[in-house]
Amino acid sequence: MTTQADVDRGRVENTAVANGTPPSGPPVTSAPAHSSSSSTVPPPTGSIGIVGPAASPVFSAPLAGLPPVFLTVPFVVTNTGAAPLREISIRATAPPGTQTSCPAQVLALGESMNCTSQTSTTQADVDRGSLYITALVTGRLATGTWTSAATSVFAHAVQNPSLGVNFGLQTPPCPG
Repeated sequence: MTTQADVDRGRVENTAVANGTPPSGPPVTSAPAHSSSSSTVPPPTGSIGIVGPAASPVFSAPLAGLPPVFLTVPFVVTNTGAAPLREISIRATAPPGTQTSCPAQVLALGESMNCTSQTSTTQADVDRGSLYITALVTGRLATGTWTSAATSVFAHAVQNPSLGVNFGLQTPPCPG
């Protein structure tokens, strides 16, 4: 029987032991014999997927003198391959300074985890009207092969333009 460990290793090792009962005397057991070569199974395919939120996130900029406003974007990372993945990491390739995190570094077959990115927004981002957050996730198979995937999320800025006009009338001073 082929096990998941065999698939992860990329080979199956065969070992046999013979048992027999002669017409007379005690039962006989041979020493373990290894096959002359191990059977090779196809290398496990590894793939990883990443998706952002279904709805576009919205963000704003901080008011003058207040702490920065952070945009937090969730991502779902899934092992879409045929073997476990380890050494999983996520990083944001845009915008600069975006922090990312995942709760684990290992995913079994079909397993998913929720990861996040967080970036501070600026008035320039709001003026532009949008921000793209791009995340890259990588993972490694037991065979040493790496796999990766990337996605981008488009976030909309909350823009509240306003213009105030003060029409003050000046009355000439009254002659006296």
